[in-house]
Amino acid sequence: MKIWRPLRRIFTKGWSDSKDDEDLIGQIARSVSGRDEGTLYVITGKEDGMFVTVSDGTRRTLSDPKRKNVRHLLLTGQRIPDEFIRQGKVTASDGQIAKLISEYPRFENSYES
Repeated sequence: MKIWRPLRRIFTKGWSDSKDDEDLIGQIARSVSGRDEGTLYVITGKEDGMFVTVSDGTRRTLSDPKRKNVRHLLLTGQRIPDEFIRQGKVTASDGQIAKLISEYPRFENSYES
């Protein structure tokens, strides 16, 4: 499956200091691997190598984000509004993130290959 290929270009040898890193924070992504498969998250930060931190506002809050390998995420092409992102950090509350994710249209089996 090639579902993680767009992220692979960004993370070829870990994080770079490019604008792509900043554009990644605030993106809505779907988990495609693991026990949380199918869950929608907001990318809230970056870590060393090929890992990001994600939050869904309910189970995974901003104070306790999930560490996720980028190969296990599929970008949906949607972002949270820029008013909730300042200086590369998500400033929205957990309730706002949960509301934004719940408003995102759910779709089944529409992974791009």
